[in-house]
Amino acid sequence: MARGTLFSSIAGGGLLIGIVSWLAGTAPAAGVQQQSPGSNPPPLDYSLTADSQPQPGVPTGSLTKHVLAPGKFFPGTPHNYQVYVPAGYDRNRAIPYMIFLDGSGYAGNNVRVPVVLDNLIAKRDVPPMIAIFVDPGVMPALSDEAQNRYERIFEYDSLTPRFANFLIDELVPEVGKSYNLSKDANDHAVAGISTGGVGAFVAAWNRPDQFRRVITWVGSFGNFRGADRLPGLIRRTEPRPIRVFMQTGRQDLVNYAGSWYLENPRMAAALEFAGNDVRIELGEDGHSNRHGASMLPETLRWLWRDYPQPIAVREPQAGAGRGIFAELVPHRELLPPPSNPAREGGAGRGGQPATPPPAAGRGGGPRGAVYALIYRDKPWEQIGGVYKSVASPAVDKDGNVFFADLAENTIYKSDAARSVAVFRENTRGA
Repeated sequence: MARGTLFSSIAGGGLLIGIVSWLAGTAPAAGVQQQSPGSNPPPLDYSLTADSQPQPGVPTGSLTKHVLAPGKFFPGTPHNYQVYVPAGYDRNRAIPYMIFLDGSGYAGNNVRVPVVLDNLIAKRDVPPMIAIFVDPGVMPALSDEAQNRYERIFEYDSLTPRFANFLIDELVPEVGKSYNLSKDANDHAVAGISTGGVGAFVAAWNRPDQFRRVITWVGSFGNFRGADRLPGLIRRTEPRPIRVFMQTGRQDLVNYAGSWYLENPRMAAALEFAGNDVRIELGEDGHSNRHGASMLPETLRWLWRDYPQPIAVREPQAGAGRGIFAELVPHRELLPPPSNPAREGGAGRGGQPATPPPAAGRGGGPRGAVYALIYRDKPWEQIGGVYKSVASPAVDKDGNVFFADLAENTIYKSDAARSVAVFRENTRGA
C-alpha cells in the first residue's frame, strides 16, 4: 500500500488490517482497496475467471515455505518466501522463473498465482516455470523496548540496484540450490503491486541482463523516493530489452506524491516512446489487486507470448502517434481520458485511439523526425564544413536545424537535404 493513504486513513480503522491481510494472503475476496478521497466506487465485476479456479484433471504444483537468512544487502533482515514448483518438474532441464514481490499476497486466495500457473502451464499458454513469492524484509527488534523494522518502502521504492542485486545474488542462488533455474534473462520475470510495482520495474530497469518481463499493478510511480523521475530517465536512456505490463484504475490514489491514474500512463508513454514492448490497462477500480487479479491469466499470456523468442527493442519511429500517445498530448495531460473501451487497451492491445493525433510532418510527432535518422548500426555522418565551434543547436517546426559558430559570430542553417548555409552573420556572440 502507498504511504499517503496510511496516514490519511488509519484513524478510520481498517487499512492497517488490510495491509497485513494482503501480506498474509487472507484478505477478503474484494481485495485491499482504498478509494480516492470523496469518491464512491462504481459497480464493478472484477471476478476471477475460470483460469484462476482449480480445474478437474489439471496437475497441481507444490508450494513450500522458506526463510532467507540475512545477507550483505539488507544486514540483519531475514526474508520469508515461498516457492511454487510446477507438476512434472524435470531437474535435468533448466526452468524459467518469475519473482512476485509482496509474495504472500500473490500466492494467497485473492490472486491465486499457483492455481493460474497450474492451468496455463497445462494449456501450454506459458512455459513451465518456478514462481518465487518473496515478502519484504522485517528486521527483528533488538530489545523488548524496540519495534520490528518493516523495510518494504526501503527495499521497493529505491531507484538504486540494491534490491535487484539482492534478488540476483542472494534470493535466486538460494532457490537455485534446490532447483535448476535458467540463467537466461529472457526466462526471468518479476511482478509487484503498488510500491512493489516500483520495485519490480526498477529491478528490470537496473538489471535487464537478468530480468526481461515485468508486471506492475497500481504502481506507486509518484514522488516518494524518486520514482516520479523514471519517465524522464526512460526517455533519455537507451531502451532496455524488457516487456512491461501495467495496470491502474480511475479511482486509484491521489495524494501529495501524485496521481496514480496519471503517473502510470506517463510511465507507459515513456516506455512506448523509447521503443519498449508495453501494455497498460486503465480500469475503474481503486488502489486494489482486484482488477489485476481478474486479468492475471490474460496478463501472463501476454507477458510470455512468443516464448522462447527473445524480447527485442523496436527501432524508434518518427510520428508514431498511436495508442497511449493520443491520451497524453500536453494540453490534456492533467485530465483523465473519458471512459471509452476503445482507449483502455493502451499500447500493444491493438485498439485505435478515440481521437487520432495530428499527422506528423518532418520534425513533428511525439518523437520528432530526428529519431528516424539515428540508428545503432549506422555511423554518424558529418554535414557541412569545419567550424571553429558548434554550439546552441535548435530546430524549427519545419525540421531545419540551426547552430552557432560563436568564434566566427555566425549562425548556420541545415535543411532536410543536409545543405548548410549561413543564416546570420555578425551576431556578436549571440
